[in-house]
Amino acid sequence: MRQPAFRPGILDRYLVALERGGIAPIVCASKADLLVDEADRTEKLEVLRDLRSFGAAALLVSADGGEGLDELRELVRGRTVVLVGQSGVGKSSLANALFPRLAAATGRVREGDGKGRHTTTRSELFEVDDVGTKLIDTPGVRAFGLADVTRADLAAYFKDFEPFVADCRFSDCRHVHEPDCGVRTAAESGELARRRFDAYLRILASLPE
Repeated sequence: MRQPAFRPGILDRYLVALERGGIAPIVCASKADLLVDEADRTEKLEVLRDLRSFGAAALLVSADGGEGLDELRELVRGRTVVLVGQSGVGKSSLANALFPRLAAATGRVREGDGKGRHTTTRSELFEVDDVGTKLIDTPGVRAFGLADVTRADLAAYFKDFEPFVADCRFSDCRHVHEPDCGVRTAAESGELARRRFDAYLRILASLPE
């Protein structure tokens, strides 16, 4: 949520990629302890509510304060999960807070200064408990592109559009300028989260035909 600043654009791209790959997302809004006041917290929670509206798990978490860790631990229990996100969001710190076994495995020190290693430079898979939970920690990214996603099929990866697509006049509607578009109408009326529709338009504009 802070340090670095929240970037909803990269989150929206991750969600498209996960949907395309058939992978269930769990959105962890990390560093919740750094939210400055209740208004700041309420604003961030509205983003998470938009995601929950189409079935995504989404929660505030704090590796330092402990918020959300029990819920997240249950969500990943017995599954193979991968941590992805931009550089500096605290993926490794979150993983270590969730699973003490993982913290022990990554607790090596750097030669020379004796400080712990906090920056992931390669993807690694860890078995983190006795019930089969496996976690892949990955290096942070600064940008995230979408491979093999075209303007024609992008809308299919926005699950929250599905209830409104049947109201579109055209079967190949891209929900931009077409008349009688059910998705655009839903966004304008508030039935569909406007932030999600705007995210779709931004990604659509960045893709090739």
